Amino acid sequence: MNEIPNNIAQTILEQAEREAQRRPISVAAHDGTPVEVVICNASADPIQAKLDAFALVPRSRAGKVEALDLDSFAALILRDYDAGSQVFADVSGPGVRFEAVLDYHRPVGAQPTIPGPVYPIVEADKARGGQRHGREIIAYAPALSDEWRAWTGQAGKGMSQGEFAAWIDEHLPDLADPRHLLNDPDSTAAKFGAAYGGNVDNLFGFADPDRMVKLSTGLSVRESSVVKNVVNLASGEVSIQYETEHADGDGRPLAVPRRFLISIPVFKREAAYLVPVKLAYRKKGGALEWTLDLFRSDRFRDDAIDGMRRGLEVKLIPEGGTAPVVPVHLAKRAAQG
Repeated sequence: MNEIPNNIAQTILEQAEREAQRRPISVAAHDGTPVEVVICNASADPIQAKLDAFALVPRSRAGKVEALDLDSFAALILRDYDAGSQVFADVSGPGVRFEAVLDYHRPVGAQPTIPGPVYPIVEADKARGGQRHGREIIAYAPALSDEWRAWTGQAGKGMSQGEFAAWIDEHLPDLADPRHLLNDPDSTAAKFGAAYGGNVDNLFGFADPDRMVKLSTGLSVRESSVVKNVVNLASGEVSIQYETEHADGDGRPLAVPRRFLISIPVFKREAAYLVPVKLAYRKKGGALEWTLDLFRSDRFRDDAIDGMRRGLEVKLIPEGGTAPVVPVHLAKRAAQG
């Protein structure tokens, strides 16, 4: 009998091994849809995603929705929440971002409700059950108002006399009448004014909008004038003496208030706050550099966020209920592994 060459024998052997490894098996997608697969080699590759592609419905709910107002955010949560759902309010940025995780981990010790094969649980895992993917997200990030961005963005930045006059003129609609404080003498703004010697009789030392308009006009007229002298008055105002350089200048000192009020919302479509603004100056040569400082703007921001958070909790109380069905946490959620 003729012997088979070694190379041919090796080829036949390899082919036989491959054929032996190519065996069909019957498996099923997670919803029971039957799938026939062929094992082509002995390696172990993850095939769950490939199997799930044959399923008639997804294995789990996943996706992210961005709500555009608080009402829609609450309504979407009420539509699909369950006992494990949580809402996180992240205040680490300039505003706030709410994120509802509908499939967040269930409380420790809760039993899984997803049907499927039961796998043995080791003793160490029994106290840490209820884990879920956390992939069904509803988010809402209320936009800061244009006014809030403008004033907080300008705060602390130096302006020339002309720039300051133009700023006041451009933002006249934001200026507020301090007589509003007479109805709320215990407000943050009133307490700020009182700390600098203001009281009810002098409207807590805040200039009214008319006074600020006159200031803007006076500074515009004297834009190129040289500052001769600056005096702090007992009233808390500043008296600025200019060297007259304009034909219409009369050379008289210009009285400048040190405090005024603005009425602006922190977030768009939300209530406005009376925010005190402190006017500061620094003499640079023959000119003055002006700066605006908002008094404790963080307090007004935090109050606006707290109000929105409380409003959300109310909206998460279903009809006939007494408490929110989903808790709202002041926390920044990290991505789940």
